[in-house]
Amino acid sequence: MSDSTRAKVLELCGLWRRGSKRIAFSSGAFDILHAGHVSYLEQAKKLADKLVVAINSDASVRRLKGWPRPIIPEQQRLQLVRSLRFVDAAYLFDEENNKENILALKPDIYIKAADYSPQKLGSAKFLPLGAKVVIIRLQTEKNAKKTHEQKISSSAIIDKILVSSLRQGHLPLCEAEKEMQFLPTVFLDRDGVINKEIDYLHKAEDLVIYPEVFPALQKLRDLGFQFIIITNQPGIGLGYFTKEDFFRLNLAIFKQLQEHGIHMARVYYCPHTLAESCQCRKPGSLLFKRAFNEAGALRAKSVFIGDRTSDIEAAKRAGIKSILVKTGKAGKDGAFKVLPDVTCNTLLEAVPWIENEVL
Repeated sequence: MSDSTRAKVLELCGLWRRGSKRIAFSSGAFDILHAGHVSYLEQAKKLADKLVVAINSDASVRRLKGWPRPIIPEQQRLQLVRSLRFVDAAYLFDEENNKENILALKPDIYIKAADYSPQKLGSAKFLPLGAKVVIIRLQTEKNAKKTHEQKISSSAIIDKILVSSLRQGHLPLCEAEKEMQFLPTVFLDRDGVINKEIDYLHKAEDLVIYPEVFPALQKLRDLGFQFIIITNQPGIGLGYFTKEDFFRLNLAIFKQLQEHGIHMARVYYCPHTLAESCQCRKPGSLLFKRAFNEAGALRAKSVFIGDRTSDIEAAKRAGIKSILVKTGKAGKDGAFKVLPDVTCNTLLEAVPWIENEVL
C-alpha cells in the first residue's frame, strides 16, 4: 500500500478506476483506535472494492475536540489505521470537514458513523453524480448487568482513563513530572468561586463556570502563579454523590479551563461531613499543609480565595493571605467572625490586589 498524502492517494484512485474498482471513502480522528473503529472500517470495506480513510491531523483534532485531544500523535494514528488489512489507503488531512477530500477523490461511496445523519453531512453535497452516502452503526458493548448498550467511544475511553487518574490523585496533564519547584500559589475554593454555587453539585450538565474566571486565571498564570483547589465536599460523606461523580465533575472543569490555557496543579478535597470532626475539612488547615509539602506551594507568596467565612478562617489558620469574593455565598454564611485581607466583587477584580500584595 503506497499512500500517506492526499495527492498520492488521488493517483491510486486513478489507477483503481481504470480497473473499474468502486471506491469507498471515510474519515475520522481514530484517536485511540478501538474495537468500534475496527468493526466500522471492516463493514465499510464490504461496500466497495477499495477503502480510503482520511485521518484528521493533530491540529484539526484540537480544533474539533479541544483539550486533551489528540492523545495519540497523528503519525501513530495513521500507522495504526494503515495496518488494518481492510484499509487500502490512508492519509492525513488538516481541514475540519471533508469538502476538499471529496472534491479531490470523488468516491463512489461516502461512509460515516451512525452518530451522523445524511442531513448533517454538509460535505455530501460535493459528491459526484451517482455517488451515495452510507451510515454505519458503530459496535456497542453491554455492561456487566446487560441492562443497556453503550457505544464504544474514544472519548468515553479517554474520560475513563482521566477519571481513574484523578481518583489516584494525579491530574491529566500531558507534561512529564518535573522536580518540585516552590511557586507562588493561588488557592481556590471551588463552588461559589470557580463555578456557580449549586447545593451538592455533581453533574457536569449542571456546571456553570463564572465567565470572569477565565481572564482572571489567565492573568494570574502569566504572573507566575500555580493554582490549587481546596474544597469541602460533604455530599460524598452524606451519600448524595460518589467520589467518582466528584472526579468526573472536576474533569469537566479542567476541560473548560484547559481550553483557555489554564492548568490546575492539584485538587485537595475533604469528603467528610461536619459530624465527623475531621482535620481536613475547612476551616482546618490540613489540606493546605499537604499542599505546602507536596505541591510546592510557597507559603509566603500564597493567597486563598473563597466565598465563605470558613474559607477566610482556613486561610488564617494556614498562615496565608485571604480574599473574600462576593460570588457564591459572598461571606454571608456567618460561621466565623473573621475578616479577609480584602473583599472583591469577582475573581477578576482580585487580580490587581494579588499582584501588588502577594507577589
